[in-house]
Amino acid sequence: VDEMGCFALIEDSPVESIRRYQTLISLMLSSQTRDEMTARAMNNLRNHGLTPNNIINTPEDKLAELISCVGFYKRKAQYIKETTNTLLDKYDGDIPETVEDMIKLKGVGPKMAFLAANHAWKRPFGIGVDVHVHRICNRLGWCDTKTPEKTRQALES
Repeated sequence: VDEMGCFALIEDSPVESIRRYQTLISLMLSSQTRDEMTARAMNNLRNHGLTPNNIINTPEDKLAELISCVGFYKRKAQYIKETTNTLLDKYDGDIPETVEDMIKLKGVGPKMAFLAANHAWKRPFGIGVDVHVHRICNRLGWCDTKTPEKTRQALES
């Protein structure tokens, strides 16, 4: 995460909304994908021009080609296009300021939303808990929960 996570894969853009958008996209690409492949796809997208306006004007098949090294790239290309369209329509190309609104975006789950919000808005929103963190926390006896969401709530309480 330190070298190739969502924090390290974005451009050093002076435009905060572009940095937030790139953070979200890097997280969307990272799902079920090795860090090296996510980094490669992000590099391809940055070289292409990773801004909401450029991505919305990029054909979905071209977008899929740019991210073909990640898992489920065709589905992710579709989600990125749909999410980018929503961001342009409802948020002026920026990402939502709440986790609740972020998880309404196509291809964005709770863990991704918490990670994106925490980093992009530079304030704590909560803990990003996936099934692996959920299982480890239960095995260590830190909580006794049935779902990642319940684990997140237990850890935050």
